[in-house]
Amino acid sequence: MPNPTERFSNRVDDYVRYRPTYPPEVIDLLTRACRLTPQSAVADLASGTCGSLDKIIASLHEKLMTLPDDVIVIPGHGPLTNIGEERQSNPFLK
Repeated sequence: MPNPTERFSNRVDDYVRYRPTYPPEVIDLLTRACRLTPQSAVADLASGTCGSLDKIIASLHEKLMTLPDDVIVIPGHGPLTNIGEERQSNPFLK
């Protein structure tokens, strides 16, 4: 079996072209349910497109762990939290 880079390289253009976006109804639901505002930042991380755990963790550190501790986070793994709590309790972010 070829390595993953060789295996998927010829599919990148199709992935970029055909990757689905979020339907407007999902955006509306998340906006209401999570009380998002135009100032809210949403990070779609670790949703199956990153590739490896190392890349996912690097992305979390780069995009989220640079934020202040009081920034609210709605993780996929549990209840509402904030960056400070995740920094202290999430073993992947230590």
